[in-house]
Amino acid sequence: IRALTNAGVIPLLTSFVPALPADSSRTFSTAFGTTGRRGTNTLIIEIDSAQSVTELYRSNNFYSTPIFVATDTVRPNIDITFDGVRILEGDYVSSNPEVRVALFDNSPLSITDPTKVTLRLNNRRINLGASPDSLFEPRPGPEKAIVVFRPKLTKGEHLLSIQVQDATGNNADTSAREIRFRVETQAKLLNVVNIPNPFGSETHFTFNLVGSQLPDELIVKIYTVNGRVINELKIPRGDLRFGFNHIRWDGRDRDGDELANGVYFYKLLMHVDGKSAEVVQKLAKVR
Repeated sequence: IRALTNAGVIPLLTSFVPALPADSSRTFSTAFGTTGRRGTNTLIIEIDSAQSVTELYRSNNFYSTPIFVATDTVRPNIDITFDGVRILEGDYVSSNPEVRVALFDNSPLSITDPTKVTLRLNNRRINLGASPDSLFEPRPGPEKAIVVFRPKLTKGEHLLSIQVQDATGNNADTSAREIRFRVETQAKLLNVVNIPNPFGSETHFTFNLVGSQLPDELIVKIYTVNGRVINELKIPRGDLRFGFNHIRWDGRDRDGDELANGVYFYKLLMHVDGKSAEVVQKLAKVR
């Protein structure tokens, strides 16, 4: 079995078959790689091409049929997460994040070549798989491959850019996708604010959690203007993430009673690596 392509004739399968009994058959299967074979190709099946068997008629020993390979014009897709979370432009991330890029494509062709992925950090290309900090792994199914990158980042702003090609050369985007993000190595609570404020029935404490590691626990304490603690929320490490966080509060005290209208204070407190960080802000309750 051979294929006539734009690159010439390609052998696909050669097999020796013993004499078949009358009214019997034998089935063969082979693979035809379509990479670079766009357009019309011809599948050629020939029996006894060396003419080693004496036959009265040989016209039925040859069969050909056209095979059309359609052009893949659909772009692949990518999904980028930092420590399992999709981030927005300018978000804070860990100083040692796990950046995971999932490659999706509707083509049946696999993405097995790591050079199809151009990953740059601060304009420096990352040679995928060349160090323990990066990994390229082909996958079956719609998720064609994953890229895992674990950089060690310094304090400040960073730029990650990525461009991906599928097996037929389609780019994921017309230009590389870029994500700018920030890193803070010292444990801090930034941009602390509750929304809405004033609130009626409930509010959310929002903040950016930055540093080299997450705290084991974060505590939110709500006070009266006289300094009496009326409620305390303890948020475990598993419910926190680097960067933006939000914590819902139902606006009630420890006994489950609604607060009276008025002004209150709240404190966010955490302990990391023997050090403490806290922020105090004001909120108002208005029914």
